[in-house]
Amino acid sequence: ALGWTSPGDWLVLDGNATWQDFRNVSDSGGFASFSGQRIPNRPYLQANGTARLQARDVFSTGDELSLTWHVRYLHAFFRGWESAGQLDSKQVIASQLLHSPALSQVSRRAGVSLGWTVDVQNVTNAPAFDFFGVQRPGRSVFAKLLVEH
Repeated sequence: ALGWTSPGDWLVLDGNATWQDFRNVSDSGGFASFSGQRIPNRPYLQANGTARLQARDVFSTGDELSLTWHVRYLHAFFRGWESAGQLDSKQVIASQLLHSPALSQVSRRAGVSLGWTVDVQNVTNAPAFDFFGVQRPGRSVFAKLLVEH
């Protein structure tokens, strides 16, 4: 994981990547023929990153406005054992690259915070799947309103 915040806090960059090498170590029994292969249906490479531009006192003293861009990557992986079956007929969870921007504003006055966020998940409407190969919803828009006293 890496993160950086600019002087003045107007730009924040964060990112992380995970690589896991879970392999079958069985040398006897029903799974011995798959020894040394990756455990099926487990992603082994994934990463995400966030870039956030933020400004204070834009509309009034004490407010914050931010634009955030979040990117998530998941590398393709097999649902079954690597050596089982023919390569062209294997079930594969495809690589996924998803982009999600969000715009937020928070105002603080007299002990009350008012805020809102509009978040667009998967803005490019890229195909996305869960670990079982079931397609996840495409582009979606969420709005949140916060009142805190």
